Amino acid sequence: MKSPQAHNPTADSLRPAMPRHRVTRRFVFPAIMMLLMLALTGPAWGQLADQSPSRQLEGIDIVEKLGERVPRNLVFTDSEGQEVQLSEYFEAGKPVVFNLMYFKCPMLCQLSSQGLVDVLGKMDWTPGEEFTVLTVSFAPDEGPELAARYREASISAIDREHAKEGWSFLTGDQANITALTESVGFGYKWVEEKNEYAHAAALIVVTPDGRISRYLHGIHHEPATLRRSLVEASDGQIGTLVDQVLWRCLAYDPDAGEYVVAAWTVLRLGGLLTVIAMAATLGSLWFLDSRRKKTAALP
Repeated sequence: MKSPQAHNPTADSLRPAMPRHRVTRRFVFPAIMMLLMLALTGPAWGQLADQSPSRQLEGIDIVEKLGERVPRNLVFTDSEGQEVQLSEYFEAGKPVVFNLMYFKCPMLCQLSSQGLVDVLGKMDWTPGEEFTVLTVSFAPDEGPELAARYREASISAIDREHAKEGWSFLTGDQANITALTESVGFGYKWVEEKNEYAHAAALIVVTPDGRISRYLHGIHHEPATLRRSLVEASDGQIGTLVDQVLWRCLAYDPDAGEYVVAAWTVLRLGGLLTVIAMAATLGSLWFLDSRRKKTAALP
């Protein structure tokens, strides 16, 4: 740490004093220019205030409803034009991943759909085998023709044999759409000025019995994160022994968007392993001691 410099009256007296008018120009003139800029930009500030971005974004966030049930009696139309109930997609007893979007979306839905295609393409698991994926449009004016085109392009992109059996694209009327989006806390609204919907993006992982298990926010997802979310949703019924151990030793961090080590779980597991190790050691010592005594007792 540097020691403070000593005050030198002689050096200070030799330093030329700054003229008072320079002090005025240095500090007052910039202040005047700043006031002029604020005055000139006043209308712009007022316009931004009138637009109220916070009010425009109000109601389009995602409110997590972990543990609540998705109404499985809702009716939608699949990409082949057939009416289906959501309950049909839970009959296989597998976790279900909901992807809410609309097919005519010019930007965010395209990015989130590409993110879903990317993560499914990188995973060892396939929709239709370990889990089910439902892409549901929240735009009531979209029909099965759009859903069919989107389905064909998406499934072709991941190039998985059984994906057609486990990845469905649905459209529906406003009543069923509203019931679904409200049940999972997915907010969206129509923006007339832009002629498009404002909404957020997330994958919603649901248990085989219809309870909301995990929200994976954003448009890009790690395969390991989705896999662990599915293991968690299935209560360890799918995945390898390693998956089940990791699921119990990790906890989901919504801020980081991934699973992190759950310290308390690891401590408990470490304590259990310690007890087992001690019991095994004591058992071995008891066995050796008993054997020694039997040997000593022999004539």
